[in-house]
Amino acid sequence: MRVGTITQQPAERKWYSIDYSEALDPGDRLSAVDSVAVEPEGLSAVATLPEDDRVRLFISEGQDGVVYKVTVQTRTVANELWEDELVVRVKEV
Repeated sequence: MRVGTITQQPAERKWYSIDYSEALDPGDRLSAVDSVAVEPEGLSAVATLPEDDRVRLFISEGQDGVVYKVTVQTRTVANELWEDELVVRVKEV
């Protein structure tokens, strides 16, 4: 599922969240981030799993004028596997 598009400058380093609170079944919760992939290379995306129903992504670097796709695979306690995409546009202002 595509969760959105963000724009940031090449020098910026920011946290973004993917909120799963409305998608989780009652009693289920996130258990792991299985993978984070970036296409094309050149953007850094690191995922963390806080104690609530979201994945936090720390996004940095990237080249001006390039559009990146960040794909996150997340697993739940009920063993559901979700794949979500975030589009990151890097633009110097």
